[in-house]
Amino acid sequence: MIENSNLIINLIIFVLKMNQIKNLLVFLILVKGYNLFAQNQQVNMAIGDTLHIGKCKMGETFEYIDIYTKTRIVDTAKYNEETGEGFVDYYFGRGDFDGGRMPCKFTHTPIIIAAYKKVRNKQTKLEQTIILAWVDKAKLQLAMIEIEKAWESGEVIQ
Repeated sequence: MIENSNLIINLIIFVLKMNQIKNLLVFLILVKGYNLFAQNQQVNMAIGDTLHIGKCKMGETFEYIDIYTKTRIVDTAKYNEETGEGFVDYYFGRGDFDGGRMPCKFTHTPIIIAAYKKVRNKQTKLEQTIILAWVDKAKLQLAMIEIEKAWESGEVIQ
């Protein structure tokens, strides 16, 4: 009888250990699945969509958003407002503008995507997407956003 008791106790300990291992494996699978989901999550944005300026992370300005204001307007070319085609030439081609890092006072400001452009970073040699978005179209204020970094840091939200 004592021999059977030891066997039963050992069996119970074995089952408990297996249950802990099973729970650990399930937990690890769930964590891995969540990480894969978070890494593959994509956000679709289109010309004319509204985004919002998020929170400043450092100092008095945003790290990945610049703001430009057109100060002298010269008869410029038109651009396609549905596709954003020709926008860079329209805004930056002729005339003058002031620019710099966007101040934190623009937190929670809605912006409207006017165009986007793929550019190669001179330092890293990696391709990145730049979003050009109207902050105030009437005042010709434009945000230029390094969208991947701004999105990851919370400087831009939907």
